[in-house]
Amino acid sequence: MDATHLKCVGLHGKTWRIHCMYSLLTQQIRQIVVSSTKVAENLKQFVLEAGSIYVHDSGYGYRDRVAQSQEAGASTVTAFYAGSFP
Repeated sequence: MDATHLKCVGLHGKTWRIHCMYSLLTQQIRQIVVSSTKVAENLKQFVLEAGSIYVHDSGYGYRDRVAQSQEAGASTVTAFYAGSFP
């Protein structure tokens, strides 16, 4: 899973954040969520499935986000910084 920004064309084009969950097994997009840029990368945007393994970058590598995955019965593989994951 990951998120990116999408800027709309035009004088007053807004910028949106696209949150995407991709299945490595089926090679298909599983979930897409569109939000404002004020919504951070977070597992709360997704419906997590028990028994699944989620791979994501350090934007999700915080203790509370890993806990969300474990509470759903899933596992997490993530990059993290020691300062944000005491």
